[in-house]
Amino acid sequence: MVIAIFYILGLLAGAIAVIFSVDALTIQFISKTILRYFLPVGVGAPLIISSIGHVFKSDLAARRLGWAAGSPFHKEVGFWDGAGRRCPPY
Repeated sequence: MVIAIFYILGLLAGAIAVIFSVDALTIQFISKTILRYFLPVGVGAPLIISSIGHVFKSDLAARRLGWAAGSPFHKEVGFWDGAGRRCPPY
């Protein structure tokens, strides 16, 4: 649910930037501007927040997820989120 809020905020920020832009409204400009705002807000912010939670508050994150507390796996998940990786490596 929280991630959806960041997605909406990112798209909204991009749309506002397009509306108040003085440049020509081409499809390339619109898509580039929306993507420029969506990636940091809609993707980057949730990754940073989840990274901080898993690295520094790993026992609290474990309890909320229903996992065993004290596992080093949460720090690994936090570093994975901080690196911006959402998909398993192939």
